[in-house]
Formats: sequence, C-alpha cells, structure tokens
Amino acid sequence: GARISSSSWGYPVLAIYLHLVAVMDYMSMKQVGCAQAHLLTAWEIARPDDLIEGFGERHGLLGGMLEAVLKPAWPENFKRIIDITCRFSAGWRRVHNPETGHDVPTISPPRSLPCARWRPGAGATRTLPST
Repeated sequence: GARISSSSWGYPVLAIYLHLVAVMDYMSMKQVGCAQAHLLTAWEIARPDDLIEGFGERHGLLGGMLEAVLKPAWPENFKRIIDITCRFSAGWRRVHNPETGHDVPTISPPRSLPCARWRPGAGATRTLPST
C-alpha cells in the first residue's frame, strides 16, 4: 500500500485524518494488520499534542480498531475519545433531526455502540432493525 508519512509534513491534523481514512479503507478490505499500522501511526502523531478529536468523530467508521488497539493500551485516552464520540453524535443529531424532519436514533446498534453509559432501552427514539 501507499505510505503516508507525516515526518516531512508540517500538518499533523491532516496526517492524522489521512491515516484514519487509510484505516477505514484497509478495514473495508479486511486487511486488519495494515489498518492497525495506520491507526498506530495516527495515534503517535496525535498523542504529543492531544489531537484526539478525529478519532472520536470517526469512531464508527474505524471498524472496531479503537476498541481493539487503543482501549487495551491507553484506556484513559480511549474513554476521552468515546466522550468525544458521544458529544459529536449528539451535536450531529441536533443539526440533522430538525433539518430533515426525520429522527436519527439516539442510540446506535450494539456492534457500533460508542457510549459506555448506554443501557438497553435507554434513550431510543425509535426501534432499529436487527442486522
């Protein structure tokens, strides 16, 4: 695969997002090792300046890599990322629901559920189909 290197770039946020997009791409191709390598590279770029917002905003698209890679090694940072995910999702629903006239559920299907405080039946605005 193509190599993304931030060492020659002066734009760490851009490098983080490009690595996160690579994670999404590799996960869609079921190339977990490559996805993990890009996630860890993004994480190493993000950690010195605490640039973790992109991880929280893209949680659902990263195919479980945050849970598999970051949660065991950096549990406190993982909790902060999930807090970002919850705030990001709530903000998105506040904009989306009134604009479209359709409610977006306040919970996600369990396989992509980011909010640790969620419990079955809490806060759902409609029933989601099983997949």
